[in-house]
Amino acid sequence: MNIKDIKNQFDSIVDPGAGTGLLTKEIFLLYPEASFTLVDLSEEMLSVAKRRFRGLKNFSYRISDYSQGITEQPDIICSAARDSITRTAYTNS
Repeated sequence: MNIKDIKNQFDSIVDPGAGTGLLTKEIFLLYPEASFTLVDLSEEMLSVAKRRFRGLKNFSYRISDYSQGITEQPDIICSAARDSITRTAYTNS
């Protein structure tokens, strides 16, 4: 299933365990108008993500342990973090 089969547009997307933003880059290509929040424990990894998305106003970054919960209320949470139970997109439908 393609993520576009779920919904044509999302306003806010959170990527817990975002690392350098590789998954976020692919999601951004599908939803360039969405607001993205990348969450990771590693400041170094998020620094790479910040360089990847520099100049884009719809990105924010948070150094945090996402296993303690996500404070945002996004339309969708996408994660490719290796310790995720699945690599599936979950929606707030």
